[in-house]
Amino acid sequence: MRSTENSVRRVAPTPDPRQDPADLLGEARGADQAGKVLDALELYERVIRIGMEAGEFTTVIEAYRSLSVLHHRRNQPVLARSLCEKSRKLAVHVGNNVLAAHALNARGVMAFENGDMDEARSLYQQARETGAESAALVARIEQNLGILHNVEGDLPAALAHYQRSLEAYQRADDDTGCALAHHNLGMLHADRKLWDIADDHFRRSYALAQQNNDSHLQGLCLLNHAEVHIARGHYDDAKRNAECALQLFNELEAELDKTDAYRMLGVVYRHTGQPVLAEARLHAALDLAKRTGSVLSEAEACREMAVLCQEQNRNIEALTFLHSAHQLFLRLNAQTDTVDVGGKREELENTYLKVLRTWGQSIESKDTY
Repeated sequence: MRSTENSVRRVAPTPDPRQDPADLLGEARGADQAGKVLDALELYERVIRIGMEAGEFTTVIEAYRSLSVLHHRRNQPVLARSLCEKSRKLAVHVGNNVLAAHALNARGVMAFENGDMDEARSLYQQARETGAESAALVARIEQNLGILHNVEGDLPAALAHYQRSLEAYQRADDDTGCALAHHNLGMLHADRKLWDIADDHFRRSYALAQQNNDSHLQGLCLLNHAEVHIARGHYDDAKRNAECALQLFNELEAELDKTDAYRMLGVVYRHTGQPVLAEARLHAALDLAKRTGSVLSEAEACREMAVLCQEQNRNIEALTFLHSAHQLFLRLNAQTDTVDVGGKREELENTYLKVLRTWGQSIESKDTY
């Protein structure tokens, strides 16, 4: 008897490409970069669930790390660290050193932004050793070490790290990495007051960030480029940049970065003779910095508030803010900033004491008793 099993052919359902974990991860990252936070959160969670069921652990490891970074930006540090550790542990379990190193590097960034410089340095070094086989990852870690040296005031070391990072990204044709490297080189040259070079790096970074549809990096470029505009006296450009950056950070729910946007707006308003608006923005920056635990942002906001108070002859308040900034920069081992703030505090203290002595002598001269 002839078999009839082929007489009725069953057509297997076409798999939904949207359910492929790797495709979903790409979609999640696209939503994340474009500022569609709720969509990104849902997609990352779906990647993790489907990827675990399918045994596609590499994709799950990456999704855990990306989701961790998103929660870090939203100022959810405990959840962010927990997800990052899940990413690292799963990478170690499957024997993927590069992805384990990526998780260590991400934890290093979180430690850095919370002011834990020693922990950040240790995590970066562990990441570099663990993921040495990946040139792209080493380039990213070089960049993060450059940021660390920049904050500590060791600009030659920072420049060396940034240049090595940029060269590695260029060899790999990694536009995203090149955009990050140009941004950080812009910041370094702004710190050195080399405004033309800084301007060029920020423009290159912003163009690449637009090309890659990276909203977060676009915001950072706009924000830090504003410092160049302020130095050149282009206050309208600086204000426009800071406001656009703040709008992007609001859309991304990037609480950590909003702090610096408020500070920059405060600086612009101070320079343009609007002290009430300046103080309101700087207070907003301080409140948000304390809430997010961003030590560097709090230190910089304190310094700017001190300048504003001193311009208004509110010297006691200025000294209080300078003292706070000095302690915070000291905690960060930011040597250049510590010396700068310490010098300003000492100068103001001496001026204030001189005024008090003069005032006291004036009273004594009129006091017949």
